[in-house]
Amino acid sequence: MPETPHEAIQLGALSVRFHVDAEESDGSVSVFECEVPANARMPAPHSHYDFDETVFGLDAVITFTVGGERTDLSSGEALFIPRRVIHAFTNDGDVDARMLAVISPGLLGSRYFEDSGSARRRRPGEHRKDWRRHAPPRPHSRPTGLTD
Repeated sequence: MPETPHEAIQLGALSVRFHVDAEESDGSVSVFECEVPANARMPAPHSHYDFDETVFGLDAVITFTVGGERTDLSSGEALFIPRRVIHAFTNDGDVDARMLAVISPGLLGSRYFEDSGSARRRRPGEHRKDWRRHAPPRPHSRPTGLTD
């Protein structure tokens, strides 16, 4: 029986709803939907060290900047974002947009977003955002020689 979507997590204007959480897949994949309001402030450019992200356009157009290259992601299109590549997204349109994100391996789960949302209500220094403490145990060891 398929899992039902989890309750939405609100991060500023961005809404995130998990369909497959990292813990549900034993860390193999995370799948979540994002509602991206028109002309709203979105997360700062960032990268992911240990996982890849693939995004699928569901509604309207979301503009991604991946490794310095801008790409408009429309409904029905997909975009692969390799690990360690700086990326960001915006919705510069007049209507709200939606996308589905797939994280592989599933090292980013709902707890990261829940803690990120609550971190905005805490005083600076009370909470260190570290996605690794929210990830399920990895089934394999990390290659040696890599540093954060």
